[in-house]
Amino acid sequence: MADCYGHAKAEVSNKMVTGLTIEARKESKERYLKEFRDATHASAREDMLQELRQNELNELKTKARAEVLKN
Repeated sequence: MADCYGHAKAEVSNKMVTGLTIEARKESKERYLKEFRDATHASAREDMLQELRQNELNELKTKARAEVLKN
């Protein structure tokens, strides 16, 4: 009887550890995905800012050329 109890106790303990491991993996995956999304959004924002800067630079170049051609 004691052997069955010990075995059952160990099995429950293993299931608890397995459950905790699965839960930890889910949390780790969610944390990784959040960090990835944040990095992706930051990268996209940086790309947009860079594009805006490039557009402004192109406009300045166009205005400068127009001024040179005018004179």
